[in-house]
Amino acid sequence: MRHTLITTLLFCTVLTRGYTQRAFLHRFDEVHTNTRYFGFFKAAAAPDGGWALAGCDSTSGKIQVLRFDSCGDLVWSKEIVCVAAPRPTRCSDLFFDASGDLLIGSCFLDNTSGNFYLQKLAMDGSLRWARSWYIDRFGPGVYSMGMLANGLYFFTGTIHPPSGPQDIAGVLDTSGVLQSIRRYFRSSGGNATVGTALRNGHLLVRRGPTFYEIDPLSGTLFWEKHHVAPLQSMSIPLELEDGFLVVGQFSDSKNLFSCVPVFFTPHGQISSLGDMFRANGGGVHYIGGYVQFRRVAALPDGNFVTVTTDSLPTGYVSIVVFSPSGALLRQTLINPDPGGTMLLNHDFCVLKDGSLAIAANANGSLVVMKTDPVSTMLCGAMPHLYPVPYQTHTSEGQGTITVDTFSFQAINVPFTCSDFDAGQVFWCDSTAVLPDRDTILAACPGDTLWADAFYPGATRYAWENGSDSLAVQLQPGQERVATVSLGCLTFQHRFRGALKTDCPCPVLIPNAFTPNGDDQNDIFVPICNCGFVHYQLSIYNRWGQLVFTSTKSGEGWNGAFGDQPAPSDIYVYVFHFQTNAVSPTLQKQVGELALLR
Repeated sequence: MRHTLITTLLFCTVLTRGYTQRAFLHRFDEVHTNTRYFGFFKAAAAPDGGWALAGCDSTSGKIQVLRFDSCGDLVWSKEIVCVAAPRPTRCSDLFFDASGDLLIGSCFLDNTSGNFYLQKLAMDGSLRWARSWYIDRFGPGVYSMGMLANGLYFFTGTIHPPSGPQDIAGVLDTSGVLQSIRRYFRSSGGNATVGTALRNGHLLVRRGPTFYEIDPLSGTLFWEKHHVAPLQSMSIPLELEDGFLVVGQFSDSKNLFSCVPVFFTPHGQISSLGDMFRANGGGVHYIGGYVQFRRVAALPDGNFVTVTTDSLPTGYVSIVVFSPSGALLRQTLINPDPGGTMLLNHDFCVLKDGSLAIAANANGSLVVMKTDPVSTMLCGAMPHLYPVPYQTHTSEGQGTITVDTFSFQAINVPFTCSDFDAGQVFWCDSTAVLPDRDTILAACPGDTLWADAFYPGATRYAWENGSDSLAVQLQPGQERVATVSLGCLTFQHRFRGALKTDCPCPVLIPNAFTPNGDDQNDIFVPICNCGFVHYQLSIYNRWGQLVFTSTKSGEGWNGAFGDQPAPSDIYVYVFHFQTNAVSPTLQKQVGELALLR
């Protein structure tokens, strides 16, 4: 069965594979991640082709946010600091809204209560506003956030009263004012509660093997389905044309996790399973027994991708690509230092150029990578070689859900937002290099050439004189340079104007002129498009008197003799010249000209 991704006008960006796929892996030594657990640094693709990452240092309570452009260059890095305790200890999620602003959620948690914090940053990283709420029986907290079809914001999470885990789902307006919040009691188990905004305006909620669809404003429950293994994961559902998709998991007797794409109908029934793949979450690579599958995403070619961690043979970021039917196409492991560094996945997002932006943990420091999901050989990446036994064991269980109101108490907690040095280290960078180009254009003196820098797929042309045109004029003897951009890469196209060796170079000498001051044919002067390197013009009257002489190229006779106008008559010119043509020779030309008044 083939499954296709939905298309929508809201927050739907056509993913196009660019001409350049810059690939890199950079470490940020001043951005600290939790060394025991992973999944607490979140990633979100930006409408402009870039992305943002946000995480919370559980020790200091600082929320650290990094914003990258579409080429992967760091645009800004911000620290959001809670002025008063209790400070955040965990990043909940982040997303870009319809205006391009960045929303960042975080939590402070203890055994009985907690706080939920939300900040909104402008495109330049400045803080627009900050909101805070106190929640009784908060438990694990908020796990996912996003934007609904109507432009409002939603969040989902879990509270832990003595009676057992309960789901919460809330709606905020764009100024951060709470519009609705409800809790959903369930008899079934699971872990973190995540949600997906559906194209019909509803919210698809998931905790472990239980799925249900709600109206997040009214709390209306439309349907509920509960399943058993292999659905113990935290994968946020991805809506498709014919249902939705998550990545599930199960563990064997050796605590080696295997995972599988699970396809659902629009009302939560399992329609098919894809191929199994390994995602070993043993030791430090999992939370509460669950491999951190943050999300599954669609690629421009119609395939799907997810990113996780594999500890065979050591800590590797694992990129898994599978077809619309769930067939495993490629699994790639990435770790530039497998001998001494455990590289653990946090989160990822698919960018406008079809590449992946991945956040990972390397011995407590944030690692950011940008890579193509299929063709990558970044930092010595290698294909996964470990076979996975295929297992199928799915069935529906029984679950009940009741809906109740719930309250968040708004509190005034001040935050500051300032720049900080993220400590960027270029660990490995395999950006392609486009070679510079040189072009020689030959022409005759006086001719005009066009230096045309056209290149297929180029997005920008920048000339050394500031022009952004596709082509500029070039004269023989000139040099012009265009910087041509293709996505993230650039090259220089240098043009040089040269003289042809066989240029015609005639010297034109008029036989009459009319120096009457009407600015038409008032000067007697020889003309040559090639120009002159030697010039001597002499004019004589009929009695052999010299009436005019000049050695200045381009200077002619205005018809005067001394201070008086010369009379109308026939005069004789003697012209010695050497043109600026290739291989010129010194020449002499004598002739008559008529002065007419």
